[in-house]
Amino acid sequence: MKANSFLKITFLFVILFFSNFVNAQKVSHYIINEEYFEFPGKWEHKGQLKSSSQYHFVNKKTDVSLMIVVAKPEKYEFYETGLSESELLEKYYKWEADYWKTGEKVLVSELKRNSNYIIWRIFKEKVKGNIDLNSYLLFSVRNNKLTGITLNDNGEKPMSEEEKIKFLEDIFQSQNKK
Repeated sequence: MKANSFLKITFLFVILFFSNFVNAQKVSHYIINEEYFEFPGKWEHKGQLKSSSQYHFVNKKTDVSLMIVVAKPEKYEFYETGLSESELLEKYYKWEADYWKTGEKVLVSELKRNSNYIIWRIFKEKVKGNIDLNSYLLFSVRNNKLTGITLNDNGEKPMSEEEKIKFLEDIFQSQNKK
């Protein structure tokens, strides 16, 4: 009888462990304007902002949200024919960063740059030190489309800056999978 109970408990433990392991490895897959994205964990598509064409995603477990835009560069006022991808990326970043710098007391800081993307941050404090805006962004050009990924982490245990940068880079790398 004891051996039978031990086997049942062991079997139950193995199933629970395996189930938690498999569920912890979940990945959410999305295609936005013909570009593939993969987000670690379970994400819910909340809708699309008409004014900016950004797709809004939320991870309820971590209270992290993503806004993603994938658009043809011809739609933007800074577009010029004949630009290389790196020139287009630079103009895209400068156009958006300049927008955030105007009128508001917003800190814009570039965090990381390579030939494929620019990671940057926009930050604004409300009165008395409360944070009003704290977004991390990755801008890239891929398949002749501009991509902007905005990460907002409002969780009780927010990610560190390094974790946010890695998170954005992982999403960027996921585009290479399809």
